[in-house]
Amino acid sequence: KMHYVKVISALASLPDEVFTSQIEIYDWGCGQGLATMCFLEYFQMQDENLNIKSATLIEPSEIAIKRASLHVKKFKNDLTIITKNKDLDSIRPDDFNSSEKTIKIHLFSNILDIDFFSMSDLVTNLKDSFNGLNYFICVSPYVTEQKTQRLNDFVENFENPEILSEITERKGEWKGTNWSRVIRVFKAEI
Repeated sequence: KMHYVKVISALASLPDEVFTSQIEIYDWGCGQGLATMCFLEYFQMQDENLNIKSATLIEPSEIAIKRASLHVKKFKNDLTIITKNKDLDSIRPDDFNSSEKTIKIHLFSNILDIDFFSMSDLVTNLKDSFNGLNYFICVSPYVTEQKTQRLNDFVENFENPEILSEITERKGEWKGTNWSRVIRVFKAEI
């Protein structure tokens, strides 16, 4: 429930242009696909009929990515699902066939605060792979200032990012909950 509410609260800052354009979804370190399912459910709740070209699920665990694909397919059976069974350090620009004309939605849910991958390599791959308009939805729990700084560093790696939402709330600060959250939602033209 905590993870779901955190992702939904981040999605609320996306602008109307997302509703009216063709989009591609990229779920980085997707686990069992919860962020993609939250995205799909959020826009169903808004009664928006999104024009989704594809959803790409990126995950090193073969078991988890198979589960994620099944979950997302069950949620929206006509969606083209692409799986990349790789860790973030193994991803290369030729793993993607993104269109410059679509809006790219990148979901980073509980992954950017992890120290076990190269942030600079990830940013380079993003810049080399996703020309055009990109939205980044980055959510994590608040763990430490150092972990939160990794999310801030990620945002700062993009030229002129337009910040749509920036929230840092420690446990007990997120009104109505006993949870924590760090949210960074931004738009960047690559």
